[in-house]
This record gives sequence, C-alpha cells and structure tokens, in this order.
Amino acid sequence: MAVERSAGAIVLITDARAPSILILEQSSKFYHRSPKTVVLDIGPKGHIEPGEDEIAAARREIMEETGLDVEIDTSFKAVKEYVYRKNGRNVDKRVTYFISRIGMQDVRSIRLNQEISRYRVIPIAKAARMLRHKSDKEVIQKLQDYLGKR
Repeated sequence: MAVERSAGAIVLITDARAPSILILEQSSKFYHRSPKTVVLDIGPKGHIEPGEDEIAAARREIMEETGLDVEIDTSFKAVKEYVYRKNGRNVDKRVTYFISRIGMQDVRSIRLNQEISRYRVIPIAKAARMLRHKSDKEVIQKLQDYLGKR
C-alpha cells in the first residue's frame, strides 16, 4: 500500500461573532470531478515536501492555497487517517493539523489558488455538523475540546 503524509492547519477566525474556522471547497475543475461533487476541507493542507517538517508544510500550504502568511500554533495537534484509492491502488493517508489564527480583516485578503473554488467562514459548532467524513468531525471535536480548556 502506498503511503502519503500531509500537513495543514485549521484556520481560526479570532474576531468572528462565534468561534469560527475557514472551510475550503476543493475545485471540481482542478480535481476533475463533477461540479455536483462538493469536497470540503477543514483547512489548507498538502503533501510534506522533501526537506520540510510538518510545521513548514502547513505554513506553506496555507500560503499556497489562501495567500495568507500565518504563524503555526503547535500547542494543538490532531491527526486524521484514512485510506483512499489512487490509480487503482490503496493509499494510506495521514494528515497532521495544527492551528493558525487570523482576523476578519485577513479573511478579506484571501487569494485562492486553482485547487480551491471558494471558502466559507463557519462557526465551529456548525462545521462539526456539516462535514461528511468521520475523521474531519473527530478533528473538529478535538479542536472544540482544546478550545474549551483554554
């Protein structure tokens, strides 16, 4: 089985009315999917490049996907794991998420790359309900637990 390792961050919006995160919608055109197929990401993420650690990869992916230059908060770390099919083979995928924080003024400066068709600022509680994958829901629950303790 092939193995892929990725890193990213959940982008917290610090001055939203309710605790919120940035949800990204993958571009169906870029990923060659039907426009009716909506795939949401709980934050920018991508492959860890040779010579990078998880933190550098998360920061780079945020920059590439949103144009935002952010700091990565490593006091939160969540990992989601799943298996998917690629070129007829199973791929063992592991994504490590950290947190980054931005304000609403930063949201207005987002510049999406071709991989992302749009973004949404969603209250964390609503995000937990709208996400389809169990692994995403688990990461959001871990985030809520973490934020509740602070």
